[in-house]
Amino acid sequence: MKNELTSFTLNGSLDVSDVLSVVTSRAEANFTKELAAARSVLKDAEEAVASGKKDVVSTMESEAKAADADKIAALRTAVEAFGGKVRVSTRVNFHSLELPETLEAEVTVCDNGRGYGGTSFTVRVEPSPELKAKVADVVAGVKAVAEAQEKALHWRKKLSSVPALERQYRAKIAEAKLGQSDEGKELLELLTTGLDAALLALPVA
Repeated sequence: MKNELTSFTLNGSLDVSDVLSVVTSRAEANFTKELAAARSVLKDAEEAVASGKKDVVSTMESEAKAADADKIAALRTAVEAFGGKVRVSTRVNFHSLELPETLEAEVTVCDNGRGYGGTSFTVRVEPSPELKAKVADVVAGVKAVAEAQEKALHWRKKLSSVPALERQYRAKIAEAKLGQSDEGKELLELLTTGLDAALLALPVA
């Protein structure tokens, strides 16, 4: 059966090597399609995480600035009546993908609005349930990105392995064909011995 397979031809022009080309070509097309799909999923996941992070930071800033809003509004009315200014700046950090126990904003009372050298104090507020839910979505999104990266890498490795696998099977076909005659066997032995020695002698780096 083995000899019949290696010598099989169609119309005198196609042989088993051509069939191997068809199989590997189909595999490459399938793996390329899967890789493209995986990369698309990865891109969507990365964009969702980036958007989610921006939303979380924006919400953190909004909630921090809203801390003691009524008191700050009253303070602003009083200070501006004397020509001063009240400025509110936020202190938010979401680099670790974790929410702090409280969100902070710095309130600065400026003398006649001339710079930021006035009196400052900090107000704090706990993150809202809505903000915590947004953070949970981002954390889940980061996990989804990691999974998508792993899947894309999986298909990329499969695709890159096709040429080497095809060479291996072509070598098996050639070896089987050479083994059908004494001359072929002698040639295979000669080349194998010489090439094996040459390959072993190749420098490592």
